[in-house]
Amino acid sequence: MAWIMREDIEHLWNGLKSAFAKPRLAFDWLVGGVRWLLDALIPEISRDVRGIVVRCIFAALAIGFFVVLVPTLRNANTGNWSIAFGTAGGWALACLASGLFAGFLFGIPKVHQELPSKDANKPNDANYRQQVNNNLQEISDWLTKIIVGVGLIELRNVPSRVDELAAALYRDLATLGTGFSHAYAGGLIVYFIVIGFLTGYLLTRLFLAKEFRLADQDASGELEAQFRRAAEASRQAEEKSKETVEKNEELLDELATNQAILRGKTALQALDDPQAVERAIPDLVRVRQKHPDHRGASIVLARLHRRMKDWGSAISVLKSALEAKTARGTGSDVDAADIRFNLACYYCVMADETSNEADKTRLREQMYDELNAAIRGNPTNAASARDDEDFHSVRDEIRFKAMTEPAVPSPQVVQQPPTT
Repeated sequence: MAWIMREDIEHLWNGLKSAFAKPRLAFDWLVGGVRWLLDALIPEISRDVRGIVVRCIFAALAIGFFVVLVPTLRNANTGNWSIAFGTAGGWALACLASGLFAGFLFGIPKVHQELPSKDANKPNDANYRQQVNNNLQEISDWLTKIIVGVGLIELRNVPSRVDELAAALYRDLATLGTGFSHAYAGGLIVYFIVIGFLTGYLLTRLFLAKEFRLADQDASGELEAQFRRAAEASRQAEEKSKETVEKNEELLDELATNQAILRGKTALQALDDPQAVERAIPDLVRVRQKHPDHRGASIVLARLHRRMKDWGSAISVLKSALEAKTARGTGSDVDAADIRFNLACYYCVMADETSNEADKTRLREQMYDELNAAIRGNPTNAASARDDEDFHSVRDEIRFKAMTEPAVPSPQVVQQPPTT
């Protein structure tokens, strides 16, 4: 089995070597490989500025390792290609890691922290505040200053140092093949150091800086405060939603009340359909269970009972409405006066229909009491009483006229001056 796997690997390697022997095939392989790598590793990154930067970084890294792989395949001696590729790849990774570390140090964001003010009027808990540990930031500042300082001092020696590294890499590669050059080794070192530095710096600034900020906010309690504000905003939104639901329920209740009153008035006008009255009463009863002091529902329900000659229920509905309004402190408003006006009408009609003189006298007294209160609460009821047919039997009585007819002003006597 090991022999078969070795043959398969050698067959694949020979195919790659034959492909790289032709520049066109090598270029097509490079473009296809970079596209596959980008789509496989970072498909979720959008094509904004950050996505473009990440794609360029991966493309540069792919090109760099392609430049490592192709000369290794073409110039290494037979049997030494794996060692040559490992040597060149190891140097490339070392240069890349050095550049990444330097770019990371230069890209660490600085955190500005304000010390809590010591207020003697506040308790110790209010003055207490945790701060973010910024040791890594201080270390990065020291190292970057050292690197910049030493680099400026040793700037003249930088080319010779790079040349020494290139010579060391060239010696290692020259023992494995005859096609490698000193310039190739130097370019490989410079390329991966620069690419590593740019990659470390850009990734730190574009992605890690945000994560550092979130971690710092979490450590200092700011993130928790944001969560509390979000929870408060959610609670306020929920309260507004409840208020909206309550308003909608009020509108629906008002609509149901108006519909019940309209059906009751329609039933009062339907003289040829006595069952319409019976159908309209339950809806108004349900309305008065929720709103026992409702003027319109109480008056229409009492008139429906009057249509059915149920005077006791009619009187009971109006009296219970007055009691509910009195309990709510509105027993003297205009609506209560209108309810009393209807009570006066019913007492007058009941007095006309009874043959018992004692009951007639009692009902007339109740009629005058309710009519007097109705006119005091709403003076327009006086004119309504003069025109209402329910009061036809008492229209000529002096007491009724005194309540309903407007007062006639007494004539003023003008005194003439004495003549001389």
